[in-house]
Amino acid sequence: MMLDADDFATDPLGHIGNQAAHGQIVGVCIALLCLILMPPWAAPIVVALVYGIVWEVLIQPQPKGWADSIMDTACVMGGASVLCGAFHFIPGEAFWQAWRTVAVAFLAYGGLVLWGGLRRGK
Repeated sequence: MMLDADDFATDPLGHIGNQAAHGQIVGVCIALLCLILMPPWAAPIVVALVYGIVWEVLIQPQPKGWADSIMDTACVMGGASVLCGAFHFIPGEAFWQAWRTVAVAFLAYGGLVLWGGLRRGK
């Protein structure tokens, strides 16, 4: 596990892979644990707070600024939101309509990761 902070300032593909891992490994795993204890709408918020405080502030403080920590935390929340959206079924609605939440969360999360990668490709 890499404990040194790295924002992949000159590596667009490294940034995309790093943020995808934050969302899909860290965010999804923590969200699965949170879903045992709380409703799907609350889990992404709790995931972001727990990850941001425990990892980004206490374990891996940022010597060069907090921009990378904010991006990492947003991607963790994005991954958690995609998973929790799948569990956010509203009784009375058609099942496919509940997946709107997943689509919106995925587009927002994917857009954030892509924007970060394109910004580094200058």
